[in-house]
Amino acid sequence: MRVGLSPLKHHKKRHNFADTPDDWCDCHCAPENISHYLLFCDHHDIARRVLRDSVMRILVPKNLQILLQDVELYLYVHSSLSLIENKTILLATIKFFKDSKRFT
Repeated sequence: MRVGLSPLKHHKKRHNFADTPDDWCDCHCAPENISHYLLFCDHHDIARRVLRDSVMRILVPKNLQILLQDVELYLYVHSSLSLIENKTILLATIKFFKDSKRFT
């Protein structure tokens, strides 16, 4: 995900995979890039709710809920959070990847 080499259609299209003629998500709402996949795609709403609940428990007490829509938080964490909080966010993101079943 971090380097743009995932099975997401946007990544595959950018690298000219023969099986990816376009980068549009199966939901037909937007290109399937990391932002759409993590934050918006209707196909992953249930897994996203779990992810957001986990992250909100960390962000709200610090008044940082604006970061909820920041893709970099999920992939690279945030400098104003503790090591444990950042680890919790990364683990929640990994759980989202698994729970979404997008890469199985």
